[in-house]
Amino acid sequence: MGEYKINTKSFERLFNEKYEQLYYFAFDYVVDEDTAKDIVSETFTMVWKNRENISYEKINSYMHTAVRNRCLDYLRKEKRKNHFEEAYPTLYSEVDDDSWREREERISELQAAIRQLPERTQWVLRQRYEEHRSYQEIADELEISLNGMKKLINRTFTQLRDTLNAKKDKNKYTIRQIAVLLMMIFG
Repeated sequence: MGEYKINTKSFERLFNEKYEQLYYFAFDYVVDEDTAKDIVSETFTMVWKNRENISYEKINSYMHTAVRNRCLDYLRKEKRKNHFEEAYPTLYSEVDDDSWREREERISELQAAIRQLPERTQWVLRQRYEEHRSYQEIADELEISLNGMKKLINRTFTQLRDTLNAKKDKNKYTIRQIAVLLMMIFG
């Protein structure tokens, strides 16, 4: 007897049987109801989108692994965010003390400057600040050294600062402010 793929009926049955169990499994990791629900929902969405490649016989372990991995990613992201806020508490106030309009203008200017960067550099910024990947992970994917990765990021920050400051007479950007704005843009 061969493996059979997930169809609409088996997916509905899977959802009804596993949602609550996976929710509590996720909640044990993240200790937040909404986050646990989001993680489980994202996992079911991923299963549905990949249903042609997943056999129903292996779905239980597949889903538990996917939920666990999403929980761990979430916790890593939160740890980095909390560490950054604790290590540099004034960075957030530097940006947050600006008027709403000025902050939006700064974000818009930075987004325009990012669009002027080479595609590879834009990809690196997205990987670092949106996907929250480590320098080492990105360096490995690009097949460059960790020091090469750090130099690329430093050059990018300097280039962004210089591009933005060339257009402004007052309220010059610092590299620290650019880092905070990147976190706001990419979340």
